[in-house]
Amino acid sequence: KNAAQRGREQRGTARPREFMETCLERNLDALTHDAQTFGILEVRVDQWQTLRKTHGKEAAESMMRVLEETLLYTLHSADIFGRWTDESFMVLARDSTVRALELDADLIRGMAASAQVRWWGDLLPVTISIGGTLARHGDTSEALLAQAHAALGQSLGRGGNTVTVVDSNVASIGGDGCLR
Repeated sequence: KNAAQRGREQRGTARPREFMETCLERNLDALTHDAQTFGILEVRVDQWQTLRKTHGKEAAESMMRVLEETLLYTLHSADIFGRWTDESFMVLARDSTVRALELDADLIRGMAASAQVRWWGDLLPVTISIGGTLARHGDTSEALLAQAHAALGQSLGRGGNTVTVVDSNVASIGGDGCLR
């Protein structure tokens, strides 16, 4: 097996929200003490509630599995991700910059857009919206999550299938597995 395959196998699948919350706190601590930069992305399936109402819970979960696979095969080996809500994932991207977050988010969006879910003869397109932000010294997990969620709201407000990454210092610009 090549290194990329081994890395994907070691990362496994999406982590639970509690794990991601712990990792977020540990990475904020590492940012403060060791200057280890990171950013977060909130990745949400567009029209998830409508999909669930029209095609059912199983179709919506199938869409989430496709997005989970997309994240697994698209993210860098140092990044981790977990299920955040019924319709979204949270990505913690280590050693990142605002520009790197934008590029990663756009790659994820593009890869998801190339996927489809076959459901009872229908081909359902996978479109996602992403909001992200880079952690800065002094950020709390609540503030960081609020910034990413607000950026996601901007993407959804533009009709979905969009990436918005914000920098809290500037205007909007478009062992346990938590730390290395």
